[in-house]
Amino acid sequence: MSVMKQSENVIEKIASTGGHLTGKLEVLGLKVEEQNELNQTNANDVSEVKLKLSQMGYAFKVNLEKIYRMDEKLKLAERKLDKSMLGLWHLCQLVAGFNKNPKEVNPEQGKSSPMGLQTIAEGTTSKTIIQRSYQINIPQDRDTSG
Repeated sequence: MSVMKQSENVIEKIASTGGHLTGKLEVLGLKVEEQNELNQTNANDVSEVKLKLSQMGYAFKVNLEKIYRMDEKLKLAERKLDKSMLGLWHLCQLVAGFNKNPKEVNPEQGKSSPMGLQTIAEGTTSKTIIQRSYQINIPQDRDTSG
C-alpha cells in the first residue's frame, strides 16, 4: 500500500469517527435538554410544595389560635355554670328549710329580702366544690327529699 492509499484510509476513518462522534454528541445534547427540563419541573414542584406547606402552617396557626380562644370561652362558661350551680344549691337548701317541720323553720327564711340569693349565699357557712368535669359535690347533711 502506498502512502497515498494509507492517507485516504486515515481520512475515511477520521470522517467516519467524526460522524459517529457527532451523532453521540447530538444524543447527549438531547439527554442534557431532557434533564434540564426535568430539573426545572422538579424545582417548580419543590416551590409548589413549599408554598403549600407555608399555607398549611398559616392555617394551622390560625386554627390553633381559634382553639385557644374557644378554650378561654369554655373556661368562662364553666365559671358561670359553677356560679349558677352554687346559687341553685343554695336555693335548694332554702327550699329544704321550708319543707322541714314548721317548728324548725327559721322565721327569717320566710321573709322576702331585697338582696335575693345573695343574702342566702352569705348566710351559708358550708362551701360547695364544683369540678370542671361537671360533677357536683353537694353536701348531704340536710334532707332535701321533703
